[in-house]
Amino acid sequence: MPIDLFNDLIDLCIDTRSESLAKLQLVKNATYSSWDIVDDLLTILSDEVKTTVTEEVQRSLSFSTMVDEVCDKRTEKHLAICVRYVSTEGAVKTSFLSDTAIPEANAENLTRKIVGELERHNLLIQNMTGFTSDGAAVFLGKKTGVGKRLKDLNPHMVTTHCMDHRLALACRDSYASVPGMKKLDETLEHLHKYYKYSAKNAASLKEVQKAFSEAPLAIKQAKHHRWLSHENAVASIVRSYKSLVANLESNTIGSDPVGNGLLKSLRNPDCLRLLLLLADILPHVTGLSLFFQRKNINLGMVKSMVDKTLRTVQTRETSDGPWLQKAEKLMADCGIPVEQPSAKFSSTRRDFLQALRANIEGRFEDTDVIENLSVLELQDQEFIPTFYGDLEMEALAEYFGVESETLTCQWQGFLELIKMSEAPRTMRNILHLFYGENHADKGFLAQFPLVGRMFAAASVLPLSTAEWVFSS
Repeated sequence: MPIDLFNDLIDLCIDTRSESLAKLQLVKNATYSSWDIVDDLLTILSDEVKTTVTEEVQRSLSFSTMVDEVCDKRTEKHLAICVRYVSTEGAVKTSFLSDTAIPEANAENLTRKIVGELERHNLLIQNMTGFTSDGAAVFLGKKTGVGKRLKDLNPHMVTTHCMDHRLALACRDSYASVPGMKKLDETLEHLHKYYKYSAKNAASLKEVQKAFSEAPLAIKQAKHHRWLSHENAVASIVRSYKSLVANLESNTIGSDPVGNGLLKSLRNPDCLRLLLLLADILPHVTGLSLFFQRKNINLGMVKSMVDKTLRTVQTRETSDGPWLQKAEKLMADCGIPVEQPSAKFSSTRRDFLQALRANIEGRFEDTDVIENLSVLELQDQEFIPTFYGDLEMEALAEYFGVESETLTCQWQGFLELIKMSEAPRTMRNILHLFYGENHADKGFLAQFPLVGRMFAAASVLPLSTAEWVFSS
C-alpha cells in the first residue's frame, strides 16, 4: 500500500473504533502523521517482526535456507533469503529473513553474504541442515558453488536443487530437442502476441467466441521460466480452437502476413494434434509442480509422484488422451480436412514424450539422504515391521555425524511407542510430540533426541526456492 494513504488508513481504523490509534488524535496540534513519523512506525513494526522471527529460528534445533537471486527495477542485483524452521508449537514455518544488494553475484560474494546474514541474526550455520536454490552453477556448482562452500562450513547440510526449477528445465530441454515441438512453441508465442498487442484482434476474437458460445478466454503466454504457463497457454488455445480459426479466416488478408501464417499453422492437422497432445500431458506435469509447491511435502511421496507422472507420459506415447481423441471432430468443426495421423506427427510425438521422460528422470536423480529421510513418513505405514528403517538410520547417522548405534536404538524405541499410539502418524503430529510446548511433559525429545533431530531436519528441508515464497 502507498505510504501516502497512511492518514486515510488511520482515519478508517479510528472510525471502526480502534482505541489505540484514536490516541494519536488526542492532541489537536499533533496528528503523528508526518513522513518522519510514518517512517519511524514502519521501522518499529519491521524490527518487531524481525525480532520475533529471529528468536523463533534461534530456538529451533534445525533450520534451512532458501535463496534466490533477483534484480530490482534499477537492474541492481539482490539476494533474497528465507528460512524454514520448527516453531515452539512444533509447526514448520517459512519466513522471510533478508533482502540485500550484492555488487557482484559470484559464488564467493554470495556465500559471504549468506554467512554474514546468518551471523547478523545470531543463527548458527551448524544448525542449518538444508540449503535450496535454483540450478544456477553459481549456487550449485560442484567445485566452487555456494552450496559446496556452505557444505565446507557444515558438512552435514543437505543441498538441493529446487524441484520446480528441475521440472521446468526438463520441460524446456524436451521442447528444444524436438524440432516439431520447438516450432509449436514459436507458434504459441506468435499467437499470444497477435492478440495481446492488438485490441482490435482481441475484441474480434471475443465476438467470435460469444457467437460459438465459448468462454471468452484470452490467449495466454507460454514461458519456460514460468512454471505453470504452458498448461494455461495450451488450454486457452484448444478450448477456443474453433473460434481462433474462424476469427483468423475472417481477419486475414494479404496485408496481414502474421495472421495468415498463424491460420496456416492452426489449419495444419499436425499442429492441432500436437496441441491436443500437450493438453493431455501438461495437466499432469502441472500437478507435479503444484505438489512441489506445497508448504509441507510428504517426502515419502516425492518419488511416487514423479513415477506416476513418468508412467502417464509413457502411456501417452501409444494411447490417446481425452483431448487427442477429439482431434477428428475438431478438424471437422474447423473445416480442416480429416485425415489419419501423419508419420511426422507420430515421430514428433514419440521423440518428445521420450525426451520428456528421459529429462525428468535425469533431473530427479535425488541424493540418497533425501530418500533415507523419507522413511520418517509413517502415516502410510499401517503395520510397522521389525527393524523398519534401521538401514536408513545407519545411513543418516553417518551423514549427520551422530553415533549410529545410539540413533538406531532410539529409533526402535520411538517406533515401539508409536505402534501403541492411536494418534495419526503424520509428520506434523510427530513434530508436535517432539517440539510442541503442550507435549513437553511427555519427554519425547529427552528420550529420543537424535530421532527428534532427524524429524526436524526432514521437516524443514525445502524443495523449492525463495522465489516460491514471493510468488505465493
